[in-house]
Amino acid sequence: MFIFDAIAREVYLAEIKFRRRDSSREVGLRLQDLKKALKYWSDATLVVTIPVERVFYAQKLKELEDIIVRTDSGPLIDFNLERQFVPIESLFARIRPQALNKYRSIIRGL
Repeated sequence: MFIFDAIAREVYLAEIKFRRRDSSREVGLRLQDLKKALKYWSDATLVVTIPVERVFYAQKLKELEDIIVRTDSGPLIDFNLERQFVPIESLFARIRPQALNKYRSIIRGL
């Protein structure tokens, strides 16, 4: 997904993943998908959406590169979103709080 910041006139690439989890402490993402994204879109931001807690978590793919590259076993990498990611508004500061709250309510209802 492309995200356009009209004020800064910048375009950002984001990889969005939704997982149905009860906690942000152990969220599995497919290793193969992450390695492919890192290879072709290393400047992208990874956004993980879960229907609990903060709902929207983000991290620059480059910040996760060491973990992704070092992982050889298993189809998934488990992430602790609270420790390894940041709230989405930390990376995309112009997201309106009203919009975040609206979409958090929708995602929590899934």
